Amino acid sequence: MISGVKPQKLLEDIKLVEVSNTEQMKAAIDNEYADTDILLMAAAVADYKPKRILSHKIKKEASVFALELEKTPDILAGLGKKKTDCLHVGFALETDDGLSHATQKLHAKNLDLIVLNNPLESGAGF
Repeated sequence: MISGVKPQKLLEDIKLVEVSNTEQMKAAIDNEYADTDILLMAAAVADYKPKRILSHKIKKEASVFALELEKTPDILAGLGKKKTDCLHVGFALETDDGLSHATQKLHAKNLDLIVLNNPLESGAGF
């Protein structure tokens, strides 16, 4: 199991690799993928990250502050390109036209299954 959040309970036979960013997640998955039968990707670590990381505090001087972001690697899409007999399951968090967007992701990322979530629906787990 590769996770950014340590589970409260973990079975003894389960190996846990903890990560804290997209690059670490990608490296860990690339390292373990050859031995994987089922890939269950619950969520992206982050779709974007800050383009610049400063070593100092940003002082509150301007009334408007722009934060420039850059895309992170789409780990699941990358794995879909090299997929063999591993079962790939992905999740889609959508608020508009969910079925269409989830279906598009299912095909674009070469998934076997996709779970569609809408955080705006009553009873959603968000």
